[in-house]
Amino acid sequence: DSSFLTVNDCVMNNNSHGMYNYLSRLEVDNCVMNKNSTGMYNHESQLLVDDTTMDENELYGMKNAAGSSPTVTNCTMSGNVYYGMFNLTNSNPTVVDSVMGGNVYGMRNSSSSPTIDNCTFVGNNNNGMSNASSSPIVTSCIMNDNAYDGMSNYASSNPIVTGCVMNGNGNDGMGNASSSPVVINCTLTGNKVGMYNYSESDPSVTNCTFTYNKTAILNSQSNPKVVNTIVWGNTNGISNSASIPLVTF
Repeated sequence: DSSFLTVNDCVMNNNSHGMYNYLSRLEVDNCVMNKNSTGMYNHESQLLVDDTTMDENELYGMKNAAGSSPTVTNCTMSGNVYYGMFNLTNSNPTVVDSVMGGNVYGMRNSSSSPTIDNCTFVGNNNNGMSNASSSPIVTSCIMNDNAYDGMSNYASSNPIVTGCVMNGNGNDGMGNASSSPVVINCTLTGNKVGMYNYSESDPSVTNCTFTYNKTAILNSQSNPKVVNTIVWGNTNGISNSASIPLVTF
């Protein structure tokens, strides 16, 4: 049934799903969903989720499927075995002031394009954010100290990324495969590669800073446009293989 509920101050532990929502509209505030298979699973549902913790679940902190687009504010999704948040099949949540850390992936988007503002993706065991055929709008986020990439874009993912920091990730600050994001006013520092573009990825990079990476920008069969950007203090600046980047200042 289509329903409307308000759920406050609840603890949902050790279930298959801490909360399962189907064709539902809910407001969820100040809850804890811990050690379930999935903390919250939304299918064709619209929610407002605030001040809620989804941690140490066996699969996902939150899974949104089939066009579920919750608004998630001041939430923590940490220590989940797979993804802090998994968005698939045209699920486009709005996520604000939230933390996804210590998961395998902080957030994975598959054919979904969320709007993400002022969030932190830190210390995940693979990527901070992974986008497949997805083009999220990502603003003022921190993607630091993830084991692999701060952000990974592949399969024609073209996010708009503004005012973000990608620091100290084990592989790339941002990795792009057959994807062409727009990246503005971002800082990529202390990564193995600041930005790795391959398989015909042609991002637009404007007013960004690349410092103290092993390689600032690595291009393989890709032609990025780099405008008014600082490339300083890296072991290698811009490295190209079968690529012709356009660099202007």
